Amino acid sequence: MNRFYRLLTIILALCLPWHGAITVFLPDFTRYWKEVVLILFFAGFCWEYFNNKKNKKSLKDWMLTFAGTRQQEKFFAGLFLIYGLGLVLFSAEKGTALLAFRYLGLGFVVYLLFSLISQNSAKFRKEFFKNFVPTFIFSAISSTLFGAWIKFGNGAEITRNFYSQTISSWVPGQTIPLWHEAGDFIRLQGASSGPIEFSHILLVALFLTTISQINRVYKALIYAILCFGIYQSHSRAAIFAGFLVLLFHSTFLLKDFFKNRIGRNLSLQNFAKKLTGFFIILFIACMGFWGIKNTNILQRAGTSDHFTRPIEAMKFGLDNIFSNNLGKLGPAARAQNLRENNNDSAMIAENVFVDVFAQMGIIGVVLYLLFFWSLFQKLTLKFRGFFLAALIVMNLATIFDMTPVAILFFVVFFVGTEENHNFTEI
Repeated sequence: MNRFYRLLTIILALCLPWHGAITVFLPDFTRYWKEVVLILFFAGFCWEYFNNKKNKKSLKDWMLTFAGTRQQEKFFAGLFLIYGLGLVLFSAEKGTALLAFRYLGLGFVVYLLFSLISQNSAKFRKEFFKNFVPTFIFSAISSTLFGAWIKFGNGAEITRNFYSQTISSWVPGQTIPLWHEAGDFIRLQGASSGPIEFSHILLVALFLTTISQINRVYKALIYAILCFGIYQSHSRAAIFAGFLVLLFHSTFLLKDFFKNRIGRNLSLQNFAKKLTGFFIILFIACMGFWGIKNTNILQRAGTSDHFTRPIEAMKFGLDNIFSNNLGKLGPAARAQNLRENNNDSAMIAENVFVDVFAQMGIIGVVLYLLFFWSLFQKLTLKFRGFFLAALIVMNLATIFDMTPVAILFFVVFFVGTEENHNFTEI
């Protein structure tokens, strides 16, 4: 079974950064590859659970376990999913509501699924992280190089016929465009479904690189490639979040440097390596901040949408805080309008928490916030920098409307909890 999990982990890590290319170059049904992989993970859990005679826990026992102090985030995640499914059942447009809840609740499904498997399999946490991280970083780099070939090489001419010219890449049934533009700037999107998805995938890769035990020379090269990709994506939120991730990690390098130097446990050679590593990280972070400040990225069209759209969505939710608005905004609403009216326009919240409130009311957003508060308390210190970066991008866009991003972020949240603290570096 460990080999089965290892194979699924490698497939997940390899394909997430290439989700857009899979959609473009393969038959349409292959866009659901990630759901198939998650179902197979669950099937593996069921096989192990029911074939192990030691497992005698009832549903009540599982709920009591999750309600414990150390399992509260799982408890709130479970309640959120139960409440959301209830809203789907009472919705007039069940298909649209279910599609909307797929976007809002997929991350919780991922978190609970891997948590259940890790409780049932002692080696799963270690093996998952060991196989996922290097595979995912490699795949993210290859996606970046593919995007660079499209933009700067002759890739655009070779692949042009495979891509749609429609900008609405995230509506089911539509193909991703060859490129997005912001003014005169062509935004890099790699092998992802668009520049926003691409930038947030690279953000995760950047963070995982910081906590990985990769050779410093290779690590510096990886930083350069990933930072180049994030900058070329023209995503201000991802650039700022990447800056925060690197800056937060540099404090650990500095702390470790002073701790070992003061204790005289650091050789001159290691002393130089620690200090060099700190300044490399700090330099890259500062260059990212300089890039935001000194380019036209701040003047990009659509800046006001990040403020006006959440306000509009908030007003929509405040009309009735206990209403069931699942599917009345976001990608599910766009898909319905496209199907019924041949027009994919719909309200977009541009804020994850506002989106949950607008679609699921006060109860939904309270459960959502309780999950994240409980999660923050369980994350190890190194993962809290990523958590803060995640909060920034969650408040600037509805990032979990992009399912590869939802899966990735909740995978990082899963491996960053305290019970995994022995496996957070490879």
